[in-house]
Amino acid sequence: MSESATAKPVRLYEVTVSMWGQSYMRPVSARSPAAARYRAYLDADLSMPFREYLRAASVRLSAGSPADDGYGYIRRAYKVDPRIGQRVTLRNEGKDWEGREGEIVYPGASRQYVHVMFDDLDNPVVVHPLSIVFPSPSTPVIGEGEQQSAS
Repeated sequence: MSESATAKPVRLYEVTVSMWGQSYMRPVSARSPAAARYRAYLDADLSMPFREYLRAASVRLSAGSPADDGYGYIRRAYKVDPRIGQRVTLRNEGKDWEGREGEIVYPGASRQYVHVMFDDLDNPVVVHPLSIVFPSPSTPVIGEGEQQSAS
């Protein structure tokens, strides 16, 4: 059985941190709530131990994609349409990366590249928009329409 068949699905989580009398929420794509919390900690670049951050942070599954998915600049500059949850294939990045498949995830603070969670990795990789083979517009995005069919 291949690694990609056993990999947990990528989900969008909301990590809320309450400290110093303030709260802030940030969307984070990860394979588990614990991984989402850790990625948010790394992205925050705080000068506090992770153990202390754990006491201040809570995680919940996001109800859907955020209003600003973070890929507006890429749409304008490169005329491609990356969407969170979309399956893509990598090209023109060398023989070790050629043809690898993954899922587009929320970019966080770095929005000039597409963030892709490859099937055999646990952390997203930043990829140039022109190094991605996007599916045809008729290909559905993973998770799109699932909530509609549940009602």
